[in-house]
Amino acid sequence: MFSDVAAHLNYQMLNAPIRQHPYPHFYSASIFPDAFYSEILRHMPDDGAFQNLIERGQVIVPPALVDTYEQRSVIGLATTHKTERDHIYTIEEGKRTFWAELTNVLTSPEIVTNLIRAFAPWLSARFGEGGRNKHGISD
Repeated sequence: MFSDVAAHLNYQMLNAPIRQHPYPHFYSASIFPDAFYSEILRHMPDDGAFQNLIERGQVIVPPALVDTYEQRSVIGLATTHKTERDHIYTIEEGKRTFWAELTNVLTSPEIVTNLIRAFAPWLSARFGEGGRNKHGISD
């Protein structure tokens, strides 16, 4: 199932036009296959697994914006430590495997390489020419 998802992601990603305003990005209404999107919905974590961006330390906001950012919640899917410290472990066990596998797809060298290539002009402009990223891909 996940190999089909990777192929679909790559196809959608590589065929989506890059939009430059307000920053370089692409938009795809069907980034995931329909059947897989249904699986995403079926495996959605409980609300208690999410943390807002302030709790995660990802934003520092003035008091006037705290209410807004408290409503922006995420789940960190990285398994950097392979311990309970990883936020992915807040997802109930029956759903966690699905999200860990999807994370592997989204961070696979093939997906990351294609994203880097798609955004190469903007990455080079921001970080310079001739560098190599952590995946060994030249600008």
